[in-house]
Amino acid sequence: MFERYITHSLALIILPIISGLWLVIGVSIIGAHTTGYSHVSQFMSELGATGAPLAPWTNYSVFMPTEILILGFFYIKQILAWEHHRTLINVGFVSLCGFTHSSCHNTM
Repeated sequence: MFERYITHSLALIILPIISGLWLVIGVSIIGAHTTGYSHVSQFMSELGATGAPLAPWTNYSVFMPTEILILGFFYIKQILAWEHHRTLINVGFVSLCGFTHSSCHNTM
């Protein structure tokens, strides 16, 4: 039980770090290969927008793996919450993150 807790705790540290690095490196590489793209004056979502030259690569090789890693983080967090009877707080936290994520995508 304790070894499993340590493994899950390490995953809670490592998954967001890998996700962030994947996003930064992927956007940097694809942004460098997109003509006219500026990391300073444009949003990274413009790299994956409809009609962008490398949109499929950006969406499937950068944004999707980033989201999968973050979902893995929330899944492991939820497992630990169920084991420690803090489900209500964590369900609210995950719901809030889902709400903010969906509201950000609806404004674009």
